[in-house]
Amino acid sequence: MLCDDCERYRFPYVLSTSSSSTSLGATRGTRSVKSDKKAASATTRTLSSSNSPVADIVGRKQADTADVPSKNSTTRNGPCTTLMSDGDVPACCPDATEANACDTPAVPRIIFNELLTYVQFYRDKSAANNIWKVLVHFYTSNEISTAKRDIINFGGSFVSGCEFVSDRRASTQRSASDAEADDIIHLMEILDNSNALQCVKFAASSLDRIPKYGPEEINICAVVDKQLQTDTVLGDLATKVDLLHDEQQKFSMKLDQALKSIQQTSSSSHFAAIDTHQVQPAVAPEPDRSRNIVIFGIAENRDHNVWHSEIDKVLCAVTGRNISIADAKRLGGRYAADKVRPVLIKLQSAWDRRLILAGAHKLSSFTEYSRTVFIRPDQSLTSRREATFNRLKNKAVKDGKSVTEQNGCLFVDGACTFSVKDGFISQHGSSTAGTSSAQ
Repeated sequence: MLCDDCERYRFPYVLSTSSSSTSLGATRGTRSVKSDKKAASATTRTLSSSNSPVADIVGRKQADTADVPSKNSTTRNGPCTTLMSDGDVPACCPDATEANACDTPAVPRIIFNELLTYVQFYRDKSAANNIWKVLVHFYTSNEISTAKRDIINFGGSFVSGCEFVSDRRASTQRSASDAEADDIIHLMEILDNSNALQCVKFAASSLDRIPKYGPEEINICAVVDKQLQTDTVLGDLATKVDLLHDEQQKFSMKLDQALKSIQQTSSSSHFAAIDTHQVQPAVAPEPDRSRNIVIFGIAENRDHNVWHSEIDKVLCAVTGRNISIADAKRLGGRYAADKVRPVLIKLQSAWDRRLILAGAHKLSSFTEYSRTVFIRPDQSLTSRREATFNRLKNKAVKDGKSVTEQNGCLFVDGACTFSVKDGFISQHGSSTAGTSSAQ
C-alpha cells in the first residue's frame, strides 16, 4: 500500500473529487481510534486482575493492537477509500452498504468468463503484449466483446469515466476485436489499482475455451529454445536409428551366409543320398491276368469268325456250357499259313477261368483236340520261364541225366540248356562254359 503523498501524486483527479468525503472519513476515523483505545485499556485491566495465562496473552495482544489504527477507520486517497479486513466488503461491491450494516461477511462475486479468467491469472506473470497476442489469436470477436461488457458492468463507476469503455470500430490499422482486447487489459489494471478485484472471482465453465499454453510460451525466444531442444532430441534419435540400421545390415549379412551354408549342406547331403542309393528304374504296373487264359493249337485263318467259333467249341467241350468271351487275340506277330500262333483270351469272370483250367485235361478225350490243343493260364514271362525250368529239370532227372542248377541256369550233362533270365540257350559254344562252371 502506498502512502498518502504517493497516492496524491498518482491519482490527483480522484482526490480532487473526494476531498470532502475523505476529511469526513478521517474525522470519524480519529474518533474510532480513541474509542478503541479506551475499550482496549478497560479489557486489559479486567483480564489482568485474573492470574490465568490466557488473560495475560489476551491482554498483551490487545495492548499491542490498541496502538494500531483500526482497518475499518483507516482511510486512503483513491477510488476505494476503505481498506478491508477479512470479513469486510469493499465499497465497490454492489451490496457493500447492506453487508456493512448487517456486520456479516460477504461472498465474493463470481463472473463466469474464460477470457477474463485467463487474463486475471497471467496478468502479473506475463507481459501485457504477450497476453494481448494470445487473446486476439485464440478468442473470437464475440468472446472478446462479451468479456469487455462483463468487465465494464462489474467496474461500474470505477471505469465509467475512462476512455477504454467506449465502443470500438475496425480501422485500417487494426480490427475492433484487437482494440477491445487491449481495452480489457487496461480495464483490469484500473480495477486492480482501485482494489476492486478483491471482491470478484473469475471462473471458467468451458475449459476448452482456455488456451493450453501461457503467454510467455509464444515468445520467439522460448520457441527457439524449444526448437533447439527438439532438434537435439531428433539428432539423438537419428543417431540411434543409424546405429540400428547398421546392426540390421550386419545381421542380414550373417543371416544370408547362414542360409547359404545350410543350402550347400542340404545339396551335398542330397547328392550323397543319390549316390549311395541305387535309383530303381520305373517298372510298369503288372497287368491284370486274373481272367486271362492262353489256348495253343487253334488253326490259323484270316477270317476271325472261323477261329473264334473254334474257340467257343473248345471251351464248351471243357466246361460243358457256353462261355462268354470279352476279348480274343493272336500272339506272336503276323499271320503265317505254316505257323499256329497261340490265342490270348480274356473272359468275363475269374470263375470261368477257374472252371476252364480245372477241366483242361478233358481235351484229351476228344479226338480232334487230343495232343493238338492245350489250355494254359496267362502268366508273366518270369513265371512261365520258372515253370519251364522246373519241367525241364524234372524231365532230365527222370531220364537219368546229370542235372546241375547254378544262378538260375539249368545244366544237363554239363551243358547249359535253359536260363530263367534268357530262356532256352543255344548249345553252340555253351557246353564248355557249362562244364567249367559245373566243375
